[in-house]
Amino acid sequence: MKFCKSDNQNPVKEFLDALPSKDAQKISWVLRLVEESDWLPVQYFFQEEEDRELWEIRITVDFKNYWLLAFAYQDDWVLCNADFSTTTQKAFQNEKAEARKVAKNYKPPFWFLSQNDLHKYIKKRKKQNDGFDKNFEEGYLHFKIGAILRQARQEAKLTQAEIADKLGLSSTVISRVENHAEELSLDLLQDYVHTWSKKLNNVLTA
Repeated sequence: MKFCKSDNQNPVKEFLDALPSKDAQKISWVLRLVEESDWLPVQYFFQEEEDRELWEIRITVDFKNYWLLAFAYQDDWVLCNADFSTTTQKAFQNEKAEARKVAKNYKPPFWFLSQNDLHKYIKKRKKQNDGFDKNFEEGYLHFKIGAILRQARQEAKLTQAEIADKLGLSSTVISRVENHAEELSLDLLQDYVHTWSKKLNNVLTA
């Protein structure tokens, strides 16, 4: 994944650097998941029908909402800006208009193929920030499992309440599992998989 730069500025990196460790972790997990998977997590990625060049990435951390704008280039993703910290629709549309121009006229630098800004950012921040590094890999694994579970459930057109009813659990437990599967036991995972969806089993074992 690449960070779009201009005039020696790197707005995506500056945005991530300014975030608390926990928030930067969650955003990094979402971006890494997209980079490592051949499917898009619909919980986070949105695209308007009339705007096929641009993707909006929406990520919530402890009731704080973050937005990033990205576009696909060849077989990679490019983040073009982030954090339009405003509640006004006009400002939001201005950010999207600028990102749309970047996507349309994008010309990668000559080192594009060898560069992975997301990996570089994660590696550097781990060294600089103990809070960011703490349980990063373990946390990412839990996050990834939860995202797979949620994606498969949505593709099967089942709600969290329906899954909870089948397993004899509350919807709150299912929500916690899907958002961050650190509380997921092996027994619960087996029940979750085998109770209702062969499709989910195929996703997990692919």
